[in-house]
Amino acid sequence: MWPWRRKRLSCPSCGKDNVLPIAYGLPGQELLKASARREVLLGGCIIERDSPEWQCTECGYAWGARDS
Repeated sequence: MWPWRRKRLSCPSCGKDNVLPIAYGLPGQELLKASARREVLLGGCIIERDSPEWQCTECGYAWGARDS
């Protein structure tokens, strides 16, 4: 089980609980498979301090700046 699956969040914008974590960097096979299963969103290779950590699949709102 992916570590982020333990955390169940609600979207601060629409209140729905269809929220996925956003993974950054070059994905390996496991991450690509998780993305295909809609367990994670791929955020690309550029990671900024204010890159969002979560995104709602209902309304598209993204939030939660990364620590590093």
